[in-house]
Amino acid sequence: MKKKACIVAAGNWEGERILFKTRDRNYQVPISFHHVIRNGVEILYFKDEFTGWCEGMNEFGIGVVNATLTVDIDVSRMENSSTRDASIILRALEQHTVEDASDVICKYRKGLHGHTIVSDANTTYSIEHFEGADPVCKPIDVSNDMFVRTNHGL
Repeated sequence: MKKKACIVAAGNWEGERILFKTRDRNYQVPISFHHVIRNGVEILYFKDEFTGWCEGMNEFGIGVVNATLTVDIDVSRMENSSTRDASIILRALEQHTVEDASDVICKYRKGLHGHTIVSDANTTYSIEHFEGADPVCKPIDVSNDMFVRTNHGL
């Protein structure tokens, strides 16, 4: 089976807020986990050692997951953007509030492109940012439903 889309989602599972992510990589991904203190904030994140991509959660319960907007753009940008994108995600995870983390995703280094979900236990934001456009950041209510985005139109 060939994977063709990343999926990111947020929702409520048995009364708990969850973030979900699948990746569209069609190779055995060399994942490593990192438990670090950055600017005084405890962070646990995973890193794709091949591309440098990362996502994670911090001690304040703030989590960040992202999927690019289109697979073709993702592949063409992979080698040039992963370090930049990882620096944005890690900076967001250094924040103490979900609002500040969302602000970093929108503005730091001109923002993280793609569909990004930033959430803590009570508040979830959807950020959609296509290269060359302004990011669209909206609070979303996932207390009784799932919010799902993919980088594939099917």
